[in-house]
Amino acid sequence: MPKDTAPPLPFDAVELATDISARLRTHPIVEVGAGDYDMVLRGLLRVLCALVERVPSLASRLGTSETDGGLGIVDFVYDACLFH
Repeated sequence: MPKDTAPPLPFDAVELATDISARLRTHPIVEVGAGDYDMVLRGLLRVLCALVERVPSLASRLGTSETDGGLGIVDFVYDACLFH
């Protein structure tokens, strides 16, 4: 079904993205080496990606830094998850 004719979501996408963002920030770092695999972290990120595919307007809110009123997920993933 094309995105422009998809039925409305039965939940608040911004609220869900905010909740997932908070869960990402409080999730302990598990991947410390190349062989580690954090299923929770990857799962939460996949859910966010799927949500953005369905609601593209969330992309700017997720990517905008917290100091500028966004959720700052891009900064968080880059700083805390990739280069911690």
